[in-house]
Amino acid sequence: MKKILLTLLIALALSMTLASSVLAAGQAPSACPPNYELHAVGDHLDHPDHHIGVAVDLNGNGFLCMLPLANGLHVHVDDVIP
Repeated sequence: MKKILLTLLIALALSMTLASSVLAAGQAPSACPPNYELHAVGDHLDHPDHHIGVAVDLNGNGFLCMLPLANGLHVHVDDVIP
């Protein structure tokens, strides 16, 4: 029983270490087209009259791509998971 608990504890510690190193590296979990910025869903929903396109997260990962325009509007498209 002690070996199983020790193995589970080591596995948990390793998984937390690997996950935190990926997040610390600042790597985004998805990609956007050129000139688009990656944003979390809901970041710009406070002014829906400035949106062009649908701000819907189709792949369900919590991110959208946004292209700011010179006129103050911005275009939303869903991101791509590599």
